[in-house]
Amino acid sequence: MRHEAAHAVLVERSDALTVGRAVVNEDVPYEVGGSRGGHVYFEPTSPTGEMPVTDLANALHAGWASDRLWLAEHGLGQDLYFQVDAAKGALMDMDALAQFVTDPQVHVTARHDSDALVREHDREIRAVADELARHHHLSGDAVRAAINEVTRSSRTRAASQKQQSRNTSHAPAPNPVGAAQSSTTQSSSTTTHGGHGMAGIDEIAAAIGSTQQISEQIRAALAQVQQWSEETTGQLGMVLQDSTQPEVEHSVAAFAQLGEQVIEMQQLVAGAVDGLESYRNRL
Repeated sequence: MRHEAAHAVLVERSDALTVGRAVVNEDVPYEVGGSRGGHVYFEPTSPTGEMPVTDLANALHAGWASDRLWLAEHGLGQDLYFQVDAAKGALMDMDALAQFVTDPQVHVTARHDSDALVREHDREIRAVADELARHHHLSGDAVRAAINEVTRSSRTRAASQKQQSRNTSHAPAPNPVGAAQSSTTQSSSTTTHGGHGMAGIDEIAAAIGSTQQISEQIRAALAQVQQWSEETTGQLGMVLQDSTQPEVEHSVAAFAQLGEQVIEMQQLVAGAVDGLESYRNRL
């Protein structure tokens, strides 16, 4: 999901490009990023059809950059198997870019720049990825709405924090012991209480963000367990397919059941993460 979401966000962050629609195919899984076979359809905003090479290269490299970031987050950044899998996921993107660009330095620069841009716009990418996970097909307007909601939320939070800082810096000095409090002091106290409320919201958002990162690690671990379970079930089934011993049949069935339970656990974790993210966006 994040692969295609990264394409979409970096397209929209370019003044020269705009998303038409974004699609993911859930029935074509691969190790990194959750699905392969998705597409982001975009077009130039200029009536002449011009697309700046830098913007185009960054947008097409964004999916690969997102996959590499995902690997790094899960401690797999140096794992050759996963690196190759991520590179495979970027082949169509690189082929598309090759139709417009022949200078290899463009790829070198775009790889560096897209890494930084994907990190910078991580919240927008996650928001679009969440929408893709729910609907699998997003119009350009839906992509932009998801991005704008994150931007609006960030601006609201920044404005609230700025106002809190102003209220704190202009609060009157405390009265001497035994002196009567003025109405201004009481009002400032109420405002400060609101500031504490904002601090609580920030702490909640930070805790949810931390939980989301841990949940990603859990989901990666579950995916690995599922793969091992399927491989073990397949191997046992091939080698022991003619056996009629009850303990053998029980063992094969147990590994098959484990795979099914892991899938259920993955769905539970995904649902929990979606719920927390939705709550954080409403804060």
